[in-house]
Amino acid sequence: MIAEISTHENRGRNFGFLRMMDHSGAVLGIITAMVLFSHLGFRRLFLLAALPSIIGSALIFTKVKDYRTLRIHHGFKPKHLSRDFRIFLGISSIFALASFTYSFFILYAHHIGFPTISVPLLYLIFTLTAALTSLYFGKLADRIGRKAVLQLSYLLFAIACFGILSVNSNIAIGIIFILYGLHLGSFEPVRKAFVSELAVEEYRASTLGLYQMITGILALPASLIAGILWEQLAPSATFIFAGSIAISAALLLSIVRERKST
Repeated sequence: MIAEISTHENRGRNFGFLRMMDHSGAVLGIITAMVLFSHLGFRRLFLLAALPSIIGSALIFTKVKDYRTLRIHHGFKPKHLSRDFRIFLGISSIFALASFTYSFFILYAHHIGFPTISVPLLYLIFTLTAALTSLYFGKLADRIGRKAVLQLSYLLFAIACFGILSVNSNIAIGIIFILYGLHLGSFEPVRKAFVSELAVEEYRASTLGLYQMITGILALPASLIAGILWEQLAPSATFIFAGSIAISAALLLSIVRERKST
């Protein structure tokens, strides 16, 4: 829906605004959980967490309207995928295999001595960073192009992966999680704007769905590979592998051609 109501000039900003609001809600959720956990416990806290979803669903049903006449396109086939989308999907799939869950960053921080009691603070740091920067990176993608911001995002992830292997203080760990938050802030909104513009307009929703499906499926083996490298070789192997893949993805992205889409 956001892709449909946007133009090439503001699509990055609009997706950035969405991610800013998502991450801002997560920040409030983290703080609320930290404050109320000792008073409510797990059961009541989960019950409380369900309320925003119920309210959000009600608002969608009652307040959000499609602005275009509904058009149904039958028979979505591979031929409806553009050449550049196919290439980008391949690059994204490669990166998805390295994009393990943030839990590995937290595990490594604990592994090198970061106090367990402060672990929620790390989650708060990268989520807050993503909330504060998603809109900015979306606007930046509107000005300089999607590819440049996505390449920056891949490199930020690589820097976080290699950087965490050399940290020796809690402050340095905090900086690594800020870098990871910058990666999320630049990656999540811009890749959706990019996919929506690489898609054939009539099949934009199907193309976005295909992209999310494939990269989502690869999230499971990504963390499995990370865990195997961690256990069988060394924790550092997990981050060296992921950082190397991220750099490769940044380089490969140069062969994808951007195109303006209404």
